[in-house]
Amino acid sequence: MIPTIIKQNVDAIISNELETLKRFDNKTVLVTGSTGMIGSFLVYVLAEYAKQKNSATKIIANARSKAKAEAMFAQYMNDESFELLICDLDQINTEKDIDYIIHAASPTQPKDFLNKPVDIIDANTFITKKLLGFCKDKQAVFCLLSTLEIYGEIKAESYPVVVNEDDFGALDSTDLRSTYPESKRLAESMCVAYSSQFNVASTIVRLGPVVSPVIDEHDERVYAQFVKRVFDNEDITLFSDAADKKRSYTYVCDAVSGILIALGQQQPERCSIYNLANNENIISIQEMAEKIIAQNPSASKLKIVQREDSSNTSSSTGKIVLGSEKLINLGWKPNYSFDDCVLNTFQYLRQAKNVR
Repeated sequence: MIPTIIKQNVDAIISNELETLKRFDNKTVLVTGSTGMIGSFLVYVLAEYAKQKNSATKIIANARSKAKAEAMFAQYMNDESFELLICDLDQINTEKDIDYIIHAASPTQPKDFLNKPVDIIDANTFITKKLLGFCKDKQAVFCLLSTLEIYGEIKAESYPVVVNEDDFGALDSTDLRSTYPESKRLAESMCVAYSSQFNVASTIVRLGPVVSPVIDEHDERVYAQFVKRVFDNEDITLFSDAADKKRSYTYVCDAVSGILIALGQQQPERCSIYNLANNENIISIQEMAEKIIAQNPSASKLKIVQREDSSNTSSSTGKIVLGSEKLINLGWKPNYSFDDCVLNTFQYLRQAKNVR
């Protein structure tokens, strides 16, 4: 069964976005990265919608690990509306009719930027091209999950600076970490090119940092690391040069709602671009740590130290946040504060611990 907090979150999305979800009736949606943070919630929402509303929506969940996918989606394995497609991204192939492809698969762990830069480029470029080719052949709509990092460095008098969809900045293509935003830029360019040359409709959603109640043991991102430490009664050690960096954090359910709203608005033969971020949740790394520690103040403390060597670090600058007015004008409204995110995460972890 889906953990309680996730089921509650999914039911809330279905209730709030019922009219949006009706646009996927009698449609088939392929989701890559279906066991990832955003991909899994997309699958949960679409599969639950099909089940609860007796919709003819069909979900094809692509994943590499059969065991992981079957464990996550056990409650849907016997549903006619649900299908697993177990294969690597470069082996995706299906003869089925597909109406939408949501490309949610991409390495995003900080260590991947240093250790797997070629994998990042492959997932964001070659696989994107292959999926766009599918959409061309099947007359399907493509959705690319992109990133605020494609905006690069934007000079301003003060930070963070709010960027809109028509803004752009500089990227150093020789910086190893740039493999992620540079390849996402190329992926976006391919969406535009396929729209222009082959009339493939596509939606690009540029996401800021997204947080989920589900914390994977291998997740190295800062939110997951802080939560795991506090949940295990450990202190948080924060480097002073990162303490003041501010970002806008979006709860995964708000992100999924926004993605579905944007995709449901897609017009034929067009490429549409939307920023997605909850700017009510703009906080510094130190504020994040303090909010997480508040869940276990008797056991965990915050320690701020000087960084001795930053040569092996890999982090984005934290100087920009996304302006989401274009998506808000379509009816998107984020519902979860950062405190809600933290509370839901600890509720999930406590339930998971009790289950074990």
